[in-house]
Amino acid sequence: MEYFLGSVITLASLFVFNQMLKKLTSKEIGVPIFSQTAKVELLKNYLISVITKKPEKETQSRNHLKKNSMKAFFLGKDVYWIENGFLFTAKINNKEIDESTKKKVDTHSIDKVELDKISFIVDKLTEGNKDDSGNSGK
Repeated sequence: MEYFLGSVITLASLFVFNQMLKKLTSKEIGVPIFSQTAKVELLKNYLISVITKKPEKETQSRNHLKKNSMKAFFLGKDVYWIENGFLFTAKINNKEIDESTKKKVDTHSIDKVELDKISFIVDKLTEGNKDDSGNSGK
């Protein structure tokens, strides 16, 4: 008899619990719909921090490297570099620069095609320089 009474109480409590659970879960939960604009607004600050380039730290080793090295642009069998504010060119023989062919590039006596090529080379050589005095600073 005592098992019967325990079983009836357990079934009754499960029935009541089930009825209460049905009342709670019968409400529909709305799923938020995000538009592309809303997603971009959520990710905007993160994307800006990922995309922007972090400034280089000024260190002794970087300053030493900048002072004791130069950029060179290799084009076919020629190499171009800027030294003391002048553009120089030389020929390459056996993967080494031939010092006997070193000369300044004369931009006054060349045609339009060559001038465009030299302009492209100078842009590539001065790319990323902060101290190239390219503008007035205003």
